[in-house]
Amino acid sequence: MIYYTNYLSYIGTITLLSDGDALTGLRIKDGKKYLASLNQKAEEKDNLLIFIQTIAYLDSYFYHKEDEPIPVYKLDCTPFQREVYSQLMKVKYGQTISYEELGKHVAFAMNKTNMSSQAIGTALAKNSLPLIIPCHRVINKSGELGNYTPGKDIKKVLLDLEKEDK
Repeated sequence: MIYYTNYLSYIGTITLLSDGDALTGLRIKDGKKYLASLNQKAEEKDNLLIFIQTIAYLDSYFYHKEDEPIPVYKLDCTPFQREVYSQLMKVKYGQTISYEELGKHVAFAMNKTNMSSQAIGTALAKNSLPLIIPCHRVINKSGELGNYTPGKDIKKVLLDLEKEDK
């Protein structure tokens, strides 16, 4: 069973998804469309512990409160994507990293000589937990925003929000 709840945030409605125990998805802007595309029925359930924990985390993020621990989550991803996300989690609030630099960290961790920025971008585009796994913090080496699945406008708002708090 898939459970969901909606969270009204600084950037609009965010739909949280869970298997009942862990956070399995976080959809920015397109939650209704995503829920409609699921092959199984999703049940709205606001009082799941994981949703309460995730909302506390998001409140902390958006309202510059004391940091909450990252909620328990499950990822359905490849080992490569998992390594990209693992390296990305090291980028702190208010900081950014280029696709190229993130690729170097991933290549080193995987004992490879290099990793293409395109491969990194493709892995980030499949991130089912934006904000938890902060792919908005990855920018082009020239300093341009680069792509962001929920939209470049949202990415800019998030990066500006993090800069304000420094």
